[in-house]
Amino acid sequence: MPRLEADINPEMLGWARERAGLSSEAAAKKIYLSSSKQQTATQKLEEMERGERKPTRRQLFHIAKAYWRPVAVFYADTPPVESRLGADFRSTDLEISAEERGRLDALVRSVYARQSIVKGVLEDDEDEEPRSFVGSLKDTGDIGAAVEVIEKILNLPDDRALEFKELRERVHNIGVFVLVIGDLGHHSTKIDASIFRGFAIADPVAPFVVINPQDSKKAMSFTLMHELVHVFLGSSGVSGNPTSESSQTSLKQTEHFCNDVASHILLPSKSLLKIEALDDIETARDAIETLTRKYKVSYSMIAYRLYRRGSITKEMHNRLYNLYRKAWQKQKEQEKQSQRDEGGGGPSFYTRRGNRIGNLLINFVRQSLNAN
Repeated sequence: MPRLEADINPEMLGWARERAGLSSEAAAKKIYLSSSKQQTATQKLEEMERGERKPTRRQLFHIAKAYWRPVAVFYADTPPVESRLGADFRSTDLEISAEERGRLDALVRSVYARQSIVKGVLEDDEDEEPRSFVGSLKDTGDIGAAVEVIEKILNLPDDRALEFKELRERVHNIGVFVLVIGDLGHHSTKIDASIFRGFAIADPVAPFVVINPQDSKKAMSFTLMHELVHVFLGSSGVSGNPTSESSQTSLKQTEHFCNDVASHILLPSKSLLKIEALDDIETARDAIETLTRKYKVSYSMIAYRLYRRGSITKEMHNRLYNLYRKAWQKQKEQEKQSQRDEGGGGPSFYTRRGNRIGNLLINFVRQSLNAN
């Protein structure tokens, strides 16, 4: 049987592989190339990239899947214009492998594709108006004023202890699409929360917030509020873990501001009035335990807030953060083992899919279909 070869642009193969953060050896393995007596699998791939060998259609399908690209890309004359998420607000000393960066880039492209579709439909709707709150915050120094603005538009109760689900619905109600996505459609492509916790697309027509679910629900609440502050500032970007690093750059200042505003929204200042300086770690942990039970917020967020108000030192904050992170990782491993022991389990595919994209996007699709 003759080989069904794909007449693609070979230059696109190398470009897409490098953008996916894969070496030639790793890529050859992912696309199931096999070695022969004459050539290794890596040599075969390198020949394809030089245009000396054409991939079969089946091989092209595997390549597209491994590189997280549509098949059509490999027939193009030049690489497409890449979607960029704006600023990178994560820690400057964060070490990310090329493959992890490639996965995050692929996730960003996927979300931007959805956002552009939603934006196009909304722009065609004469009844839709831009969200005036996007970019409405100009001052990154007045935490109290920012908290007041966001509390008012979300209609948050004074005595609140809101779970992630309710917070998400309130954000949906003001027209911000909240997606809970941390992989590329399969568990093997999960992006750890240490790589990114969330990102925001601060578009006045179709603002989007993405939350990485590889974190606790309480931590996700903080990330949701943090990214929402980015939307109010009009600053699109990707965020990582809250840090005790000093604010020496404008990006760090913005990130600290978003952290501070988010923490004040979830944990009102009055809740900390009776807490003075905490000199030992056990006393600090007891105080944090009491607050997290009452306000449904994460241990790490409370530790961050206590550090920012001067109740604990930077050293103690770092120790607490590491303790809580290790405890969370241990809990996740136990949950994975429990699922394996029970033969899988968990919610259905449709429940998980609905949770990923959120009610606002689901209802938007329904309304768009009914209008046609």
